Amino acid sequence: MFRILEDQMARLGAETRQKFVAMMTAYLGESFPAWVGALSATELEAWVERALGKAEQHGVTTEPEAAQLILLFAVLGLDADEDTPWVRDVLADRDLAALGKVRALAARAREHAVQGIEHALVYDWVEG
Repeated sequence: MFRILEDQMARLGAETRQKFVAMMTAYLGESFPAWVGALSATELEAWVERALGKAEQHGVTTEPEAAQLILLFAVLGLDADEDTPWVRDVLADRDLAALGKVRALAARAREHAVQGIEHALVYDWVEG
């Protein structure tokens, strides 16, 4: 029987996380230069790491939802979960799963007429 040890799982998780951060860093740099163009590659990667950490802290750990939340942080501000009451309330809602949090944030951002929100919504499931 094949067995994966705990330290091997941790390494695999770290590698997957690192690839995701690299992918999101490249995507933001290529697709949203107006939003992140002032950041160096190192600063942008650190920003994505911090945004992903916030996503994880709020229980948004699946890749599509974490990617969407990172884009929402790009529009709302990285500290929106601390500085903006409606963002904080949605992300703190224990009754919402990751997808529900992202959908609710998208809806609330639209209600608050957040500039740029439509450009940050890349998945069909956050529409409407």
